[in-house]
Amino acid sequence: MPPLAVMFTFSVPPEKIDDAIAILAEISAAMTIEEPAALMHVSHQRADKPGSFAFYELYPDEAAFKVHGKGPIMTAVGSRLNALMEQPGKGFILNPVTGVGLPT
Repeated sequence: MPPLAVMFTFSVPPEKIDDAIAILAEISAAMTIEEPAALMHVSHQRADKPGSFAFYELYPDEAAFKVHGKGPIMTAVGSRLNALMEQPGKGFILNPVTGVGLPT
């Protein structure tokens, strides 16, 4: 199975930026412990637009991605993150084709 990636973008109001960053940090910390198959979870905030976030996740295969979606961290914090968003976020499932650090 090829690797699978996820890109997700969302925005929060200025007074919710610290809350969003804290939740994203919770997700990364939990994934490190609970999802050893996950290869990457990196969260970003746009430098030119505070409160506008994107995160990228990389999994070795679809099975590892499904574990994440049903895992305890997403059950615990997914709704909290959604509640901060100004509008529903936008997610994309990606199939990596080339890059540095991709599994072979």
